[in-house]
Amino acid sequence: MGEARRGYSWKNFEEGNLVGVRHGANSERLVSERSAMVFAEIVADCPWVLDIDRVAVDTFCSVMARYKMLSEYVATIATEQGVEAVKPYLWSEVTRAEANLMKVTQDLGLDPTGRAKLMKDVGYARFFGREDPTASLGAQGRKLRALRGRGPEA
Repeated sequence: MGEARRGYSWKNFEEGNLVGVRHGANSERLVSERSAMVFAEIVADCPWVLDIDRVAVDTFCSVMARYKMLSEYVATIATEQGVEAVKPYLWSEVTRAEANLMKVTQDLGLDPTGRAKLMKDVGYARFFGREDPTASLGAQGRKLRALRGRGPEA
């Protein structure tokens, strides 16, 4: 590679070049770089995400980065060349990335429905996690029987 053929000469591509990149959504390196920017934005907007499992937050950031890269690329093509120039597989990729993003967003509680489900689950865990629920119900039953005059054995 790199030697002259038919009068042409060219240099070998160097490590880290971006010559073949279109949208970058399939490049682990570029998605990772964009993911770091998404993480900074999320922490600034929702600092409570630092309390969530870091692996889950990293997954969200990667999914968001990929979605943004694809949608920006599609928007650029549509603006410069018209909507007809956007290939069907790109629409499919953006749609799939958006669906994946919506699922991860809800799972992390970053949308209203997901946040409500998360808070409900946290409430259940706090209520039922503090002691054995059957012991609590048994104690309440003994108190009620004592108040009715039946005694604790009844």
